[in-house]
Amino acid sequence: MDHHAATVQMGDFVFIKEATLRHYAAIDPHIAQKNSRPNCLILKDPIRTGIYWAVPLTSQSLDKYKDRAVKFPDRYRFYHFLGKETCFNVSEMLPLIRSDIRNVYVANGKKVRIRADDFNDIFRHVHAIVRNPKRLAQVSWVQAPVLLMDAQSRYEKEKQQRPKRTCILRKKTSAKDRHTGMSLP
Repeated sequence: MDHHAATVQMGDFVFIKEATLRHYAAIDPHIAQKNSRPNCLILKDPIRTGIYWAVPLTSQSLDKYKDRAVKFPDRYRFYHFLGKETCFNVSEMLPLIRSDIRNVYVANGKKVRIRADDFNDIFRHVHAIVRNPKRLAQVSWVQAPVLLMDAQSRYEKEKQQRPKRTCILRKKTSAKDRHTGMSLP
């Protein structure tokens, strides 16, 4: 089973390409560049075509994140992931395009998922944040609005570089020609 970027669906957990993390770190030095860290939940942007949001997770230092969540509840969500309580760090979510994704997280031959009600909660939460530019700027520890503009620009460039689909125009035929199998010159 192929679990590359082409198979990514909303709600999958993904790993981000190292080149993307380096690119973003050049824009914002707060972004981690380690390839082992970026296990993220992927959510489609509700208003921007071709943009996804990667919400990083961690099961380490949960007490630290829970303390922060008391002051900044919009920045952190806590759910169970692979049997452990895990922090979904909304404050460090990154905008991505499909080509930024290295692969989908798979365990025992299946894509890893969280419970449907947990997914619905974080889905609604993230969508409310990214729909409002001011709220996105307030919630984000990274420069999400700046990174979003970069991701949109890269998406548009990629879209322009894709080969154009061509349409073959066929000459019209009359009912008489269709009946006889003859085509117009």
